Parts: sequence; C-alpha cells; structure tokens
Amino acid sequence: MAGGEEAESGAGTRRQQIRQLLEEGFQTLESLARAFQIRVKDAEEEVRHAARSSGKKLRIEPAECPSCGFVFRGRDRLGAPSRCPRCRGEEVSEPRFTLRHESAGS
Repeated sequence: MAGGEEAESGAGTRRQQIRQLLEEGFQTLESLARAFQIRVKDAEEEVRHAARSSGKKLRIEPAECPSCGFVFRGRDRLGAPSRCPRCRGEEVSEPRFTLRHESAGS
C-alpha cells in the first residue's frame, strides 16, 4: 500500500484492512491516513485499536532526526514529533508500526 495506492474497497472493514496492512509490514500514520482518506489522528486510533484487538504486539520503529541522528525512543504518542529536542531540526522522520506475534526472544 506504499506509494500512494488507495485501499481496496470490499476487502473487509477499514479496521480489518488496516490490521492486515500492519500485519504485512511497517506503516506510518500518514500513509494509512492517505490510503483510507482519514485524518492522521483517526489513523492513530485505528492503529491503537488494531493492536488491542489483534492479540499481537505493536512493534514501533521510532521517529528519528536525520540531521543529528536523535532517536525518539519511549514515546507514548504514536504521531511524529514536530522537532528534534537535540538540534531543533524539523525534518523528523515518522515512526513506523507493524503487528507481530509475541515471541520468547522479544
């Protein structure tokens, strides 16, 4: 679903489609919002719901500042930070999410 492809209609509910995408690989809130024509805030709630209802672990690849390399670990909010606390850069990458089965080694 990367590259601006729109979500297929008729392939289950929006929540089912979002959960399926998250199970297939990493997604950003922005890419989900674009694909399903919803607000980023609504995409965040859909990701939280998918994590709660799927029985799988939400894996987060944290946002990162490309200027100084600062990694935003341990944030409760799923959305992208507006700027880097270290260098004040505003070109912060979005966090990415996926759903995975919990394993003994994680």
